[in-house]
Amino acid sequence: YIGHSNYIKNRELARFAQAAPAAVEQTRSRLAVYLATLKGVGALFSASDSVSPQELSSYFERLNIHGTEASSGVDGVGVIWRVTPAERVSHETLMRSKYPGYKISSNRTNETLYPIIYFEALGPTPNNALGWDVAQNDIRRTALLRAEKTAEVTISARTQLLYADGSRGAPGFIVYVPIFSPKNRAQESQVIGFVF
Repeated sequence: YIGHSNYIKNRELARFAQAAPAAVEQTRSRLAVYLATLKGVGALFSASDSVSPQELSSYFERLNIHGTEASSGVDGVGVIWRVTPAERVSHETLMRSKYPGYKISSNRTNETLYPIIYFEALGPTPNNALGWDVAQNDIRRTALLRAEKTAEVTISARTQLLYADGSRGAPGFIVYVPIFSPKNRAQESQVIGFVF
């Protein structure tokens, strides 16, 4: 019995050792595709004064993002905008021209807000979180502020994924890619939003 038990244990360890590198490579490959998609969306916003919801939908359609196996495990791709207290009214007015009824949903006042301005659902759960101030959540706010400060891609700590209807998704993490304002000769480019 002991000899057979050791044989089974060693066989299972060998299978794991053989399968693990392939699983790691598959994860790396999927993350690389996802990150390239996020950076592409960031570049689209950085290169234009305005990106309409139709243009963004068309962009995703041309990428065939819904049909890509690499998007499995990803709930969606969204855009977050940085809105200072002085910009809130004008931001909401502009967004209502694209999404009637848009309103920033936040319990934070007199602070810079980070509302979702676009979300392309890739998973089975559609997400209608437009206007939700992502920075209300401590884990998300920490990652956003780090991405804003460093102007680099940032990954949040493990967090519970949330949906607009109040339900909770699986535990996961969120990747934030900064969107930069177009550079002009007088100043450096600054972070104006994020793709996640």
